[in-house]
Amino acid sequence: MKDVLIKAVKGGMKAEMDAVILYTGAAEKSKDSEVKKFFLDRAEEEKKHYNFLLSYYEALDGMGDMSEIVVKDPAISPAISENFVKRISEDQFLFSAISTAVLLEKNGIDYYLKCVEDTKSIKALSDFFHVLVDWERKHYDELLKIQKDAEEIYWRFNSFEPF
Repeated sequence: MKDVLIKAVKGGMKAEMDAVILYTGAAEKSKDSEVKKFFLDRAEEEKKHYNFLLSYYEALDGMGDMSEIVVKDPAISPAISENFVKRISEDQFLFSAISTAVLLEKNGIDYYLKCVEDTKSIKALSDFFHVLVDWERKHYDELLKIQKDAEEIYWRFNSFEPF
């Protein structure tokens, strides 16, 4: 079971680092301070997830039966204004970054759900991965809403017409 956990945690760390790189790149690309802050905040949150997983990875030898796993819920994200969504939708790179972030979060949900399945015989591990699913789902839901709200503005801004 320890090998399953090591593989799962390493996969999670890779996914979190992918998100850090995506959000940092989007922040660097943005000229708008609110948008830049949004992406930098997301990058910091993903770094916390990465470091959280890293600490578990480093402590695996001493964890015994895994009953000591404790995971806190992530912070609630700030409200997203209509103006913020408009600025995202008017920049192709940032709009694409949101779309890519949605996919990363969805992949994270699917990945951790598989980890839940792989560790269902050990309740503490299964519970651990359920919390990670919840983390990713919160991010996914937030980003999906931004993407959906921005999509309509994006189409209008770029003068796309349906066929």
